[in-house]
Amino acid sequence: ACRGACPWPEQGYLAESSPQPPNHLPTPAPYPPPRHSRPRENDKQDMPKQPLTPPQPRPLDAYAVEGDSMSPTLEHGDWLLAVAARWLPPAPGRLIIFREPRAGGRRSIKRAVAREPDGWFALGDNPPRSTDSRTYGPVPPEAIEAVVIARYGPLPRLAWLLPR
Repeated sequence: ACRGACPWPEQGYLAESSPQPPNHLPTPAPYPPPRHSRPRENDKQDMPKQPLTPPQPRPLDAYAVEGDSMSPTLEHGDWLLAVAARWLPPAPGRLIIFREPRAGGRRSIKRAVAREPDGWFALGDNPPRSTDSRTYGPVPPEAIEAVVIARYGPLPRLAWLLPR
């Protein structure tokens, strides 16, 4: 029975005559067994040996701009929409997103200027504030993740960014 401050009236769920509230909800189904991110010890011998592959960028992805190396085209805080480089290849004049060769894999956004034998020569639109191919050389094709197609935010700066 309910003693003191009771949320149910004495004739309600916890009255002396009914020891438990009635169950109005269906019994939940048992949870599925947990997925293991790693194989259990007894499963390891059955698994084929496969090389680990790095995650591939999604076909269409969003990025945020940090810094001013691409101003006035891109400003700090702009939001970009980009297509994976395997679907839209880099071309002169396009903005590319890549992993910098010397910055520990940090992502960078620059303008592809020219194709060279060992990669793309990429420059920032604001040369005094940009660390680009003038510093680390051409960007290898395998380091290029995506090609920018649009700026979708902030809304007053909405624009297509593919060169004509």
